[in-house]
Amino acid sequence: MHQLQTLEHPYALAAEFSRDGTRLVTAGMNNDLTVWQTVNWRRETHINAHEKSINALVLSPDGRILVTGSSDCTAAIRSFPDLEERHRVQDRKKVVAGLARSPDTDLFAMCSYGGRIAAWGLDGQPTAGFKASLRNLTAVAFWEKSTQVLTGGLGGEITIWSFPGGRSLGTVPAHDIALSAIKADGANRQVWTLGYEGQLKLWDAEGWRLMRGEQLADERIMGCRLDLERRRAAILTAGRIRLFDLDAWTWLDAIEVESNVLTCAAWSPDGATLAVGSADRRLRILTVD
Repeated sequence: MHQLQTLEHPYALAAEFSRDGTRLVTAGMNNDLTVWQTVNWRRETHINAHEKSINALVLSPDGRILVTGSSDCTAAIRSFPDLEERHRVQDRKKVVAGLARSPDTDLFAMCSYGGRIAAWGLDGQPTAGFKASLRNLTAVAFWEKSTQVLTGGLGGEITIWSFPGGRSLGTVPAHDIALSAIKADGANRQVWTLGYEGQLKLWDAEGWRLMRGEQLADERIMGCRLDLERRRAAILTAGRIRLFDLDAWTWLDAIEVESNVLTCAAWSPDGATLAVGSADRRLRILTVD
């Protein structure tokens, strides 16, 4: 792995490549939303998109709609890449901590610090809203052809809900403190989770049996981005970006960086580029051999 370019960027909290890989969209602590052209890494569009920090973003399956979730307790639905706002939605006056898009329908769901799950269509019409936890939620994923959602947060358990009805279908004790990320792999009937304690776990979702678990780091993991197609993960810790092999469960490579606070990562569709945001006003673009 080697560094390709370092770009000036405010404190980035979320990043995503477009479906064709020609653009990267980033969002951050200072409410900014930026679209980069990946051919030359120039800013194409830059706006102040929310009243407070943007914590999560997702692109629609066709790549034409961008949804952002913010600490201002709203989610914005925008055309992409021009970032024109089409709809602004809100469930409760709670921080939007995570977003998920349905791979099967034109829906997206958000989880909040109030323990709520809410969903809308990309046309801004509400679809679901229910209490999923008494604690803050940080992760949500669609499951079973979008007839279920998986949630996690403080407490560390995975909870399965019918969707859009919001009926509890079971709880899986997964992590000791909190669940920071959840990734559904419907093709293989598997679910990946990352805990605050630094453990990456792979679950057989047929019976919710733990297939494999690994303590990735003794220090806090600040970010993790899975590339399931190429069976690898980008793991962010203080001052280090590391690549992990999801088949062999071994480390592949590492690069030291000057920032101690690395906050988000995104893989390009072809897997050749990794974008990493940080708190030091840098966006690091890495090529991966």
